[in-house]
Amino acid sequence: MPKWFQGQRDLNATLHAFLNAGTVDETVRILERSKDVLLTQTAFQVLQTIINASRQSNPEDVNNLEQKQRLLELARDMKDVQKAGEAMQHHLNEVRDAVVAFMTAKTEVLRQVWEQHQKILLTDEGIRRAERLAGQLKERDRPGDPRRHRVRELKVRYLEDARAYSIDYAERHYYEGLGEIF
Repeated sequence: MPKWFQGQRDLNATLHAFLNAGTVDETVRILERSKDVLLTQTAFQVLQTIINASRQSNPEDVNNLEQKQRLLELARDMKDVQKAGEAMQHHLNEVRDAVVAFMTAKTEVLRQVWEQHQKILLTDEGIRRAERLAGQLKERDRPGDPRRHRVRELKVRYLEDARAYSIDYAERHYYEGLGEIF
């Protein structure tokens, strides 16, 4: 078997394991073990191709793939896989905390929470995380109370509108939506 073909198979198998790792710790272990393969330009190009294809076929996978790409970039730039993993975990915790704070905030303090976390909440990652949280909470809600889910949908739209237009526009439409519910 030609050496280049074996190298491609090794890259595919390693990338597959890396992309399917369930936790940051597991992902970091795989990256540490296979950094000679994963931190190559070829691996970056293959991962970017996978991300682009996922945008069309599996958009719900894009966030996870972009997180893995960000970890590779951090590891390459920092030249330290463990520190990159710690930085990635810190980032994920910040996103989670900002989204949970916003999605659980009372209406009276929603803008204040948005202003505190807007740097994160205005990103694709922040909005996707809010959408995912709204969906997860919908599954746990009592079937007889669709208003809770509708309020969460309004909060996601608030984030989308704030990014696309302005915070004033988002807030106005959020209150209009609440008026339709209550």
